Amino acid sequence: MSRQDPYDATRPAGLDPKGYSLTGDTGLWFVVLGNLFIIGLAKIQGWPLGEVLWVYWLQSIIIGVVHFFRLLALKDFSTENFTMNGRSVEPTQGTKISVAIFFAFHYGFFHIVYGVFLLVQYGEDLGNAGIGLAVIVFLVSHIASLISGGKAEDVKLNIGSMMFMPYLRIVPMHLIIMLGGVYAGLGIVLFMAMKTIADGGMHVVEQLIYGAGAKAAKTETRRV
Repeated sequence: MSRQDPYDATRPAGLDPKGYSLTGDTGLWFVVLGNLFIIGLAKIQGWPLGEVLWVYWLQSIIIGVVHFFRLLALKDFSTENFTMNGRSVEPTQGTKISVAIFFAFHYGFFHIVYGVFLLVQYGEDLGNAGIGLAVIVFLVSHIASLISGGKAEDVKLNIGSMMFMPYLRIVPMHLIIMLGGVYAGLGIVLFMAMKTIADGGMHVVEQLIYGAGAKAAKTETRRV
């Protein structure tokens, strides 16, 4: 590999703002429009805070499920500095499946604990009618965002780094959610608007990282 080549496809990709356009990011618009629809629905139906928190918890699960299948769809990835059970691993089909399963358990356990907390605090709001429609809207928006964001095989990233990428998306989102629980007096709409900004912002960061990985993969292909 040439020292002048800034894209080392064996390393975790950083942010690559070159060629990225907010207005051209169709996936971002799906995410934002989905969130705005939910805000409007919450306002019209007069959702309590508990119903809002349940909807965002379910959205977080959708993000995890989409990412699980994105991991399984990878065709080209790096395992540099990534170990399993204390051992280095090769970028094989078996490694990819093992990482995806580990992610599912790790991510799922986090949401089980969080879900128990919500059940104790806001269990009475779980069966509200608006939740089902909101989940469908978020499911469609995230699948559309995934499809418009490009194929997973076009991106080459370190699979260890990629495994934790959804946490970049959901941690700021859930911080806003927790603040919403503490400062519910701010108003549901303002709280949901803050969450939408966090959701959209981390989508942009995610796309910049995938963009760097895609550029790395193309650079390596040209060398071959």
